[in-house]
Amino acid sequence: MLRIRGEQMAAFEEAMRRRFEERLVARVRKNFPRFAEIVGDRAIRAAVHEGCSKAEKHELRSEREMCLFVDVALMLGSGFATDPQLPWAAAALADEKLASPLARVEALHERTMGYLDEVVGEGQVFPLGAFLGARKLSLEELERRFGRGLEREALALFGEVWPAKSSYVGESALLALVKQARASAARYGITTSPGAGIYASFAFILGHVFDSDPLYPWVAETLKSPEITGEAARVRRLHSTAQAYINQALGTTGARG
Repeated sequence: MLRIRGEQMAAFEEAMRRRFEERLVARVRKNFPRFAEIVGDRAIRAAVHEGCSKAEKHELRSEREMCLFVDVALMLGSGFATDPQLPWAAAALADEKLASPLARVEALHERTMGYLDEVVGEGQVFPLGAFLGARKLSLEELERRFGRGLEREALALFGEVWPAKSSYVGESALLALVKQARASAARYGITTSPGAGIYASFAFILGHVFDSDPLYPWVAETLKSPEITGEAARVRRLHSTAQAYINQALGTTGARG
């Protein structure tokens, strides 16, 4: 009788998982070609891998369940399930009224599509309007504004840069985001009001864990680089690198596939 040892089965399952993740990467390239071009294969692969791992923690194990979860993670950010801007996402994943994990992730995906139609535009992925608004803001202007105060200026800036999202999310959730962003920024030695405000602005646009999101490896590289010393230099590099990313992203149509 043929016997398969535990390590052989584990290797087989790992190979199957890698092939499935490669199919998801190919699907992203096909359905979101400009997104894939901007982000790059390495980041897409890392985001897909992380998304599949997180899906399993929500008891999403079938290929369709994982595919839907990864779609949402790519569109909302890898930390969407804990983002204070998106409380409905966590609620959908935990909705006991829905009988199965598949039903929950399908409801999440449907809600995500509706959310993007409201805050980005029908059929759109990239928040092009927000990117255009953010590109106009110089580092000096941001530092001046946030020097007057963090919370008040953050709410005002969010409303200017991305009014549809700011209105949809609401003041209470945005203030929670700012508070969380300030604590997160401090871990990188960013403790001033201007620095925390700029950090919170990225969290507003890219997602609350943008600092560890595999879609944006340039963020972690900037925040953790030992070659960049001092808060001012780190914030300046983060702003300039983000501007380069935004300029590249603005070349896309942003259409959902």
